[in-house]
Amino acid sequence: MKNETENIDALIREALDDEDRAYFDIDEPPLSEQVFSLFRSRWRWMNALIVFFVLVLFVGAVLAGIRFFESGHVPTMLRWGAVAWLCWFGVGFLKLWTWMEMERFVVVREIKRLELQVANLSARLRDGE
Repeated sequence: MKNETENIDALIREALDDEDRAYFDIDEPPLSEQVFSLFRSRWRWMNALIVFFVLVLFVGAVLAGIRFFESGHVPTMLRWGAVAWLCWFGVGFLKLWTWMEMERFVVVREIKRLELQVANLSARLRDGE
């Protein structure tokens, strides 16, 4: 499967001129830049709030886990275990939402790249190339 993908990529590169090939060769930004892009978007306040809640839920999960192991009474252990599980579940959910936001930015960037390619092709067709 990987070989077929490389063949398709090679065929696409051959079909492009030098200017378009430069756009094709641009790599994705590193993970750190993708994370910081969350705080440069329109929803930066929401993303900052989510990071705050992730930290609060993480601390809550750790504290509930400590209380779970300190408790010797089974019903109390079950309550603290449930609190720890819910906090970890919340951390996982919010982190998943954050990763989906970063993926959305990658998809939007690729769509913009395609729009640029279509605009270039449209201009060439209009000019009669």
